[in-house]
This record gives sequence, C-alpha cells and structure tokens, in this order.
Amino acid sequence: MSSNPDKSYGFGFEKRDEAPSAYETVAATQVPPLSEILDTDNPFHPLALLFPAPCDERIKELGRSLVENGQREKVSVWKKQIIDGRSRKLAGDPYKLELEYEVVEFSNDYDALIYVIDKNALRRHMSESERAVCAARMLPELRKHTKKCADLHGGR
Repeated sequence: MSSNPDKSYGFGFEKRDEAPSAYETVAATQVPPLSEILDTDNPFHPLALLFPAPCDERIKELGRSLVENGQREKVSVWKKQIIDGRSRKLAGDPYKLELEYEVVEFSNDYDALIYVIDKNALRRHMSESERAVCAARMLPELRKHTKKCADLHGGR
C-alpha cells in the first residue's frame, strides 16, 4: 500500500487514479433499462400508491432537478412494479430519462408495506389529514397480516 497520504483513504484502501475497468463498465451497461423490466399495464405496485403523489408542479420541479442534478436515490422495483420511486418515474418520463433502479425482494406483503412506510413516512411533507388518509389505506394490509399471525398462533 502506498505511504503517500494523498493516495489513501486511511482504511487500507487506496484511491484509484485510473478509470474503472472494462469489466465494471460492461457490467453496468448490461442492466436492462427500467422501462424494459416493468409491468407495462401496471408499473406501480399497489403499495406504492398508499402515499399521495405530489402535485403536478412538484413533479415538474423534481423532473428539472433530475435533469440538472442527476438522480440521487434509485427506484425500487418488486415483482416488476415500482414499490418506491413513483414520483421520480413520473418526473423523469417527460425527459425520457432512464432511471437507475434496484430490484428488491420481500418474503411477504407485510415486509414490503413496512419498507414503503419506512421509505416514505419521513421523506414526505404531509398534513395530519394526509397522514390519516395514508393510515386508512394501510389498514387492509395490516389486517391481513394480523389475521395471518393470529392463524399461525391458534387465534391468539
């Protein structure tokens, strides 16, 4: 390892001056575009629709930001549908942006619901009434999970 302090991160890794290898570049270009992996009839998972979409003006602002500043957070896809990133998708579409995405896996709908809540609850600026509407939309999913748990534990 280099002893030059300008060449080390201090954790045993050296900074790289050269461009990424061809392997890394090829691997990155082999990921199919988001538009090719989504369910064309229903690109948004029902759980992604629990939270309200921003107003049209906010979507336009986000689109301009994506063009000017790039994408900061990947779109999350589960079962060929967007589970997190609906606003980014809507904002990028007019500009024909190919958004970065990650495929996420969950063992059940409840785990996916918790993911959606976790990704959205603090990120959004919602009024108390908007939060109440979201909570009401979540109740059917929560009831399904509660019933499954009760069935597994003999109705307790």
